[in-house]
Amino acid sequence: MKETTFEQEWPANYPPSCPPEDAAPTGGDVYRFVGNDPPKPDDMRSWLELGLGKGRDCQRAALSCSLTREHLEEVRRAVPTRRSDRIARATLSVEHGKLAQTGALGHHSLWLRHRFHSSIHRLFEVVE
Repeated sequence: MKETTFEQEWPANYPPSCPPEDAAPTGGDVYRFVGNDPPKPDDMRSWLELGLGKGRDCQRAALSCSLTREHLEEVRRAVPTRRSDRIARATLSVEHGKLAQTGALGHHSLWLRHRFHSSIHRLFEVVE
């Protein structure tokens, strides 16, 4: 009898129905604020993992990101606490997860599949 193995698709800390059904597959460049060059695992922790915010748990489980570097440059100019943050870019394929625009225009939420969750920092490279 052949044994089958089950690989969990999404991290265990994701709430039910997360990512949302209307989230699109990842594909292409995404940009994210990081504190380290090169990025470290701590740069890729969600609000849910950090214990920040309330409500909207599915969005809190995602990583905040943008599809353009320019958007993060604007945020950095407008938000004093972001001025020392670096901007990092990763090129993702459909296998990495799902993405949806959430919150303000330009803000996206990135839900990573379980197998990429702990190693995603390796795909990001600081660009500024």
